[in-house]
Amino acid sequence: MSAPETQRLFLKSWWPVAVPLNGDMGVDFFLLLSGYLIGSSVFNEIRDAASFAWVPFLIRRVFRIAPVFYMTVFLAIATQGLEACKLAWWKKLLFIENMTVNLQDEGQCAPQTWSVSLEMQLYLATPLVAMLAFRLRRHFAWALIGICACAWIACGVARQVALPDVVAMKGSVWYTGTQYRCAPYVMGVAVSVLCNRSFQGDTPFPSTNNLLHRTLALLSCVILADCAYFGGGGPLLGFESPMARWPFGPQAARLHFVLGRPLVGAVAGYLLWRNLNGRDVCMHKVLAAPIWRPLARLSYSAYMLQVVNFAVAPLVLAPLADPKSSVAKAVASLPQAALACLCYTWAVLYTLFAFALALVSYVAVEVPGIAMGQRLTSKLKKPKLLIPNLKQPLVAQ
Repeated sequence: MSAPETQRLFLKSWWPVAVPLNGDMGVDFFLLLSGYLIGSSVFNEIRDAASFAWVPFLIRRVFRIAPVFYMTVFLAIATQGLEACKLAWWKKLLFIENMTVNLQDEGQCAPQTWSVSLEMQLYLATPLVAMLAFRLRRHFAWALIGICACAWIACGVARQVALPDVVAMKGSVWYTGTQYRCAPYVMGVAVSVLCNRSFQGDTPFPSTNNLLHRTLALLSCVILADCAYFGGGGPLLGFESPMARWPFGPQAARLHFVLGRPLVGAVAGYLLWRNLNGRDVCMHKVLAAPIWRPLARLSYSAYMLQVVNFAVAPLVLAPLADPKSSVAKAVASLPQAALACLCYTWAVLYTLFAFALALVSYVAVEVPGIAMGQRLTSKLKKPKLLIPNLKQPLVAQ
């Protein structure tokens, strides 16, 4: 396909389905929020206690994540068969799947679970990094922000190094690996420090420069819109090579892959910071609406139980499998607008089914698991301070 034809494809035919097909950016937003929440908890504990309680932290994380995760692996084996999971099941159980998986070969066995392995690795790294920054004591917050900035840069460098594998369509670790996906998470950790009450006096963004903030907000929205249309980690579809149908030349495609996800993490982190500091009143009202709370509680189970959707979808779409069938011909004859509406309708039904399953999973699996973790941690003794009689503040005021 020539370059002009490709550009016409993107301008005329791609826009109706661009956002749903680039839905993998949702993982980046989830990582950003996870980094913010975990970072806030870890930062506050280390700042206040001069130590970190590893055992309760691990228990809470494991009992929050593992029950639904292992149930998903079991459902994947039950619905897809042991043969489909023979290469991946043990990687999933050890939470190392994202560093070794090949989605082209192992994509039939709950492929979405790689992100859980990524999250667990980042969760475990956060206290280690925070304790390293804590060694500087009075510069604890700035040291942690600096480490996050270095990790963000390292993510971009790693993506640059991975370009030959991307172009050659070699494996998929460049899509799932921690070093290639950590940028949004570390930005979330940095935002958690910037929004901490003890750090409000040291915020690096001058509150009086409204023009600067408006410019950054506009630029952030433009970058997010671009990535929502062309893809966040490489334009087009997930781990498919972003080079084949990119309309602006191979060098632009390479630049987009290297900077896409790191920029998504940076600009989404900035917008989160604005929202938490009351700079976007309208956005704050929307995001603080009560309707999001039950959806947030069910989101993890809904994401994981897509494994059931994967098994049911082929049965529902079976009439479309044969292009000569009357149903397939009728769908193919629809105008573009009708096809787009049909795709969005399918996406809505798919999502509603996932959340219906998630409600059952949340009540029967998640809540008991969380409660068990809380009971176990309540029986543990609090750790002693690493630095007794700490009197000096950890954050310079």
